[in-house]
Amino acid sequence: MHLPTLHWERLDLDARYLFHGRAHAAVSADPPMYSPYSAAVIWGFSRPITWPTDVHITVAQASGGRSIPGIVRHGTAVAMARILPFPQALAMMDWAIHVPRLMATGGSAGSTLVTRDELQAAVDSLAGSGRRYGKAAALRAGDFASTQSDSGGKAISRAYMFSLGFAAFELPVRIGVPRAR
Repeated sequence: MHLPTLHWERLDLDARYLFHGRAHAAVSADPPMYSPYSAAVIWGFSRPITWPTDVHITVAQASGGRSIPGIVRHGTAVAMARILPFPQALAMMDWAIHVPRLMATGGSAGSTLVTRDELQAAVDSLAGSGRRYGKAAALRAGDFASTQSDSGGKAISRAYMFSLGFAAFELPVRIGVPRAR
């Protein structure tokens, strides 16, 4: 696919990586199943630090690629948590269970990609899976993830403070204030 240079230069890094995935989908014979990085950008996850240059897809084992049996919609956050440093992994997990989005099937304003319980179930299934790369990192991020964290920056700050031994701070809470009459 071709995109005029002027248009490309106006895209931020997230939009550029998303365009790579869309271009791949446009020329694919079969609908691809995107995995960690590519799936994350499609779902609107913030860029961890930088996106890779390659489009990541999951293919059947018979085709020579690696597959992930039983892929479910919350697999992306858990898969990302297995390969990212703890602060970025936590930001992905928090995003999956907090940020309201309209793009999820059946979603509405105020809904989340997955519930805290669904995310915990995915993390728990990883816990019983034997030795796997990134398992400990994903478990740690899953345990620390919060439905109350409303920005990637806060999640990353929480992760660094936790790693440095500071007590967890209280995330935003709604406080009702009586209106003046």
